[in-house]
Amino acid sequence: MVLTGSDSSCADHVSADTWTDYTIRLRVKVTVGGFNVNVRKSSVGRYAITLQADAESLIFREFPWGNTAEVDFSPTTLSTGGWHEIEIALLGPQITVKIDGTLIMDYTDGVPLTYGDIAFESFLGATV
Repeated sequence: MVLTGSDSSCADHVSADTWTDYTIRLRVKVTVGGFNVNVRKSSVGRYAITLQADAESLIFREFPWGNTAEVDFSPTTLSTGGWHEIEIALLGPQITVKIDGTLIMDYTDGVPLTYGDIAFESFLGATV
């Protein structure tokens, strides 16, 4: 599957099943800006993994909806124009993020969101 996002675009995966522990692997090419990979996205909240060409990488926890907090960060940025291998793994309360095989974030939530789908969201002015 190929997704292209520019400006403020979003693609959701909605399933009848409740996803709990899973790993997402994707290849990404950022021309400008950045995007979120939303994981464990449900009616109660989400984690947003923010990856950008011009700023640090972040994990936000939004629970309940509208109550957002930054819970982890990395000074790692994505270089523009080239392809990157991204891996996001969710196992119980732990979220790990790798870029091109290098672990950049390892976060354990004391009160984790335990289920939910995925969504991809490009930022205003971005081309991903």
